[in-house]
Amino acid sequence: MKKVLLSLVAVTASAFLASAETVTYDFVANDYGLTRESGNSTNYLSNGQTVVNGDATITLENLNSGTSNWRLWKDGLRATKAVKGQLKIKVADSNITNLAITIANNATNISVDDATAQSVAKGATFDWAGSATEPTLVFTQSATMAVAKIVITYEPQNPDDTRVPADLAWSENAVTVLTTEIADFHA
Repeated sequence: MKKVLLSLVAVTASAFLASAETVTYDFVANDYGLTRESGNSTNYLSNGQTVVNGDATITLENLNSGTSNWRLWKDGLRATKAVKGQLKIKVADSNITNLAITIANNATNISVDDATAQSVAKGATFDWAGSATEPTLVFTQSATMAVAKIVITYEPQNPDDTRVPADLAWSENAVTVLTTEIADFHA
């Protein structure tokens, strides 16, 4: 009985302490202060341009040239063909645990923090799960592609919180509780 109660307390505490939150960038529906281009526009965003949504910031870069070669278009945040586009994602005082990137047109290859690139088809969503304070996404494509949406899952960090996990563990058959006396409880 004690083991069951202890297990319930541990599960409840971990559910209470795990406070993942999300922020969504929908580049089709929202401008985020950027100018939406159309037609034959060649107005690219500057290298290092930031896109802010609440506590989240995305920094747009091009690894091949001085301009970012990113621009906001009707189908999302576009990167031109043959460009190695990079997005750095950060949420203030947080640890990013998941990214879901939806590609609007043309396939692209995406890698996160120098991992092996994965091919993502038009209309598909690339999912990344990990742990980083500022993951960097690199896009490599042979045709112009657009990012329609990015969903960021993160866990806020309290810089004043110096607690560490207790890493408690117990066997399935017995639990020892240390009080003023030692007592063994068996299931």
